[in-house]
Amino acid sequence: LARRAAPLAAPPPRLTGLRPDLPAEVDTVLARALAKAPGDRFARCTELVAALRGCGEGRSRPAEAAPEHPPTRVDSGAVRPPAPPPWARPVFPSG
Repeated sequence: LARRAAPLAAPPPRLTGLRPDLPAEVDTVLARALAKAPGDRFARCTELVAALRGCGEGRSRPAEAAPEHPPTRVDSGAVRPPAPPPWARPVFPSG
């Protein structure tokens, strides 16, 4: 039984262990997002997004902050959001 409960009690693995190119602040933000106690987590998704966007900049932006770059137009006239920074790409485990 203790063996089954071990993952629940252990802290989550550090994402920078898999992606060393990520800013170190990402680990802190994700640890808060995955906190065991609900009161220790972000209250809103927008807070999580703002904290992740602030990683690597030495600060966390408030949830109401506007994006740094306005959306860009594509040939069809539709609006496309700016590309995310390279460290924000999805992580897919290999193997």
